[in-house]
Amino acid sequence: MFLWNSPLPRYNLTNLANSKPLVKFTQMKMLHLPDYRETKQIYTGTNTLVYRAIRGIDDQPVIIKVLRNPLPNLNELVKFRNQYLLTRELEHPLLVQPLALEDYGNGYALVMQDEGEIPLGEYW
Repeated sequence: MFLWNSPLPRYNLTNLANSKPLVKFTQMKMLHLPDYRETKQIYTGTNTLVYRAIRGIDDQPVIIKVLRNPLPNLNELVKFRNQYLLTRELEHPLLVQPLALEDYGNGYALVMQDEGEIPLGEYW
């Protein structure tokens, strides 16, 4: 339950541009997701990290995409969840099919099939 009775903090706009960000985006060194074993981090983007992993239940290779921000806002969470909802309904040979959307820290982990694809950055 949110209470909006408390006053909002006041910021001096002249100093706001020089202030440090409230949340620091850091690169996660390892993926900590139960039932998955990370094998390699394959992409570090502005908003996401992508890993190759093995699913523990059936030893199936998977790709796992997570938000880079450890404290995502509601908008980031909704966008990430919508990626899963949209791609699970689409069937096309050029699209990687999602397998699951797992809870991961304060966000989600998008688990997809790994059929040995390589990142475009390595292709070119």
